[in-house]
Amino acid sequence: MTQLPVEYPRPIDQEVLDLLRHSPGMTIQELTAQLGVTATAVRQRLERLERSGCVAREKEIAGRGRPVYRYRVTPLGGRFAGVSYAELATAMWNEILEIEDAELRDHLIGRIAHRLGRSLR
Repeated sequence: MTQLPVEYPRPIDQEVLDLLRHSPGMTIQELTAQLGVTATAVRQRLERLERSGCVAREKEIAGRGRPVYRYRVTPLGGRFAGVSYAELATAMWNEILEIEDAELRDHLIGRIAHRLGRSLR
């Protein structure tokens, strides 16, 4: 069984996971250019993702000079990459609307509306 991370990736970190998921690995400079944020912001996100086990850092030596570090999504990180709460909500809503038992469907929609109402007050 795969162990869940100590802290789940924050929504702000999803973008990093999504970029890394579609690449063989990226450097801080490449992530900075793609995300349009500072290198410090990228480092902070990567540190959180490394601590949670969602991202791994690999040293790459290319000739002389300093090594380059590439960041890759781990198998655990792959489980969180591409997670979209909007897609989840849409899928769930469509499934609720397909419930044939009108009383059950209306009861469920009412409970959801009540919960959302409480949280949005």
